[in-house]
Amino acid sequence: YTFGDGVAPPSTDDESARATIEDFWQDPDNQASLFSYSVQQEMSNKLQWAGELFWIIFRGTDGTITLGELDPLLVTQIVPEDRNPRRKAWYLVEIPGDSPSSTKKLAYRDWSYMDRPSRPMKGREKGLSSAPTGYEAQEQYIYHLPVNQMGLRGISELWTIRDYIRDSKKCAEVLA
Repeated sequence: YTFGDGVAPPSTDDESARATIEDFWQDPDNQASLFSYSVQQEMSNKLQWAGELFWIIFRGTDGTITLGELDPLLVTQIVPEDRNPRRKAWYLVEIPGDSPSSTKKLAYRDWSYMDRPSRPMKGREKGLSSAPTGYEAQEQYIYHLPVNQMGLRGISELWTIRDYIRDSKKCAEVLA
C-alpha cells in the first residue's frame, strides 16, 4: 500500500500560507482526484498495476490550482526536452473518437514548465520546443508519478513477472 494510512494535509505556521493550503486540500476536485482516503487507496492500486500516474494541473485565473486524473493508457508518448533527453517536456495524449479521424490528439507540458513566482524556470524555457506536429498544445500541465522507471515511463509491478507468466503458460501447454 503506497500511501500507508493516507497522506495528511501539509501544515505551516504561516497563516496566509495555511489558508491557501487548506483551500487547495479541501477543493472538491482535488479531493476527488487525490486527497480523499478512498481515492488515495485507488491511486495506490493503480500505481502498482499501471506503473505510473498522471495528474492534469488546472490553474484558475485567480491563481487557484486544481487537479484532475489522466488515464495512463491515454498517454501515448512522453517527449523529452530538446537539450536534455532525461527531462520531460511534452505528454502526448490520444483520446479515441468514433472513428480514427475523430481521435483527439493533445499535448500537455510537464509541470516543471509552470511559471511560478516561488520557483522560477531558471532557463528551462530554452529546452521547450513547440508541441509536436499533429498535436494541439493545451494550457494545462501534467504531473507524472512513475515507479520502477525505465527511460521516461513507469513500469508496472506486474511487468517484472511477465517472463514467469509466459514460461508457466508454455509449461502448462506442454503438460496438457
